[in-house]
Amino acid sequence: MKFETVSPETVNKLFKPTKLQTILDSFMRSDALAVRCVMAPGEYANASSAQSSYHTAIKRLGYPIAARVFNGDMYLIKINPAKKEETTNEHS
Repeated sequence: MKFETVSPETVNKLFKPTKLQTILDSFMRSDALAVRCVMAPGEYANASSAQSSYHTAIKRLGYPIAARVFNGDMYLIKINPAKKEETTNEHS
């Protein structure tokens, strides 16, 4: 096999962040600790379906975020991994 260099335009066409990745990246850059996700009609069957999709994307991206459904709405919540480690180390 041999390699051939491609143009930056080709790279942009081959790797384009998904809609969920773009949303999660934006949430991670924000100062908000939690947000309610307002879904467009027909975007997902229900909040549980959205939660499942987001959970998969969050896990794949390795983000410290939890997707929770409460009263029919889905929320994204930042989890503080440093706080978890402190609690775990205290009990060791």
